[in-house]
Amino acid sequence: MHERLSLPGRRNELKDLADTVDGLLGRLETALDTNKRFVANAAHELRTPLTVERALLEEPLIDPEAGLESFRANFERLLAITDQRGRLLESLLTLSDSEDAHSRDEPVDLTGLIEKTLQDRAPDVKRRGLRVRSVLRPVWIPGDQVLLARLLANLYDNAIHYNVLGGTVEIGVRHEAGRVVLSVVNTGQVIPPDQVDRLFEPFQLLRRIADDGHHGLGLSIVRAHRADLTAVARPDGGLAIDIAFPKVTPDP
Repeated sequence: MHERLSLPGRRNELKDLADTVDGLLGRLETALDTNKRFVANAAHELRTPLTVERALLEEPLIDPEAGLESFRANFERLLAITDQRGRLLESLLTLSDSEDAHSRDEPVDLTGLIEKTLQDRAPDVKRRGLRVRSVLRPVWIPGDQVLLARLLANLYDNAIHYNVLGGTVEIGVRHEAGRVVLSVVNTGQVIPPDQVDRLFEPFQLLRRIADDGHHGLGLSIVRAHRADLTAVARPDGGLAIDIAFPKVTPDP
């Protein structure tokens, strides 16, 4: 797919045809490369629940005092993880149809998802000595709740893990020009502006760190929800992201 006709000479019908074929080959090569990246990184995304499942299975086995209640509690957690992974797989299949494929348009409580994301990661924030400021208001948007939850988790995880000791994370939602805008701003190291565009690639993080446990879905989810994204490297370090989603009217 990387080879081209590259027909030389003056422009005529034959050269126009060759250029058309070269353009087609280029688009096919891009599509295949995108698909390969998607599949490879989806496998990384699904690795974390597998690791958690194994740990839950091993925990009562290595504990000589583990009883029936311990096994029952771990099995309940395993069932919850299995259900979550199944929903994630369904959403990934929807997303893989096309970069611009629309996800299920169901009313989603965006503020509720944000609050849950903040709550789930509160221990990590405390351990890293970060300050979190949130400005939230009840808002609903159309979309896929599972994919949106993954998007929020990845955005917040990046804001935490690529921050500096004692830094800040600001997250908020607001209404603007008839749309709902989600903003995530974090302090951190200075990011080269030419690296920001990588956020638009499926499953890409600003920096890939081996075995850090975070393999982001990327902002291809934004396209799947007909949203507009603005990502800006802050001059003093860190990143500022605005995502403008369509709004459910009226709010449920």
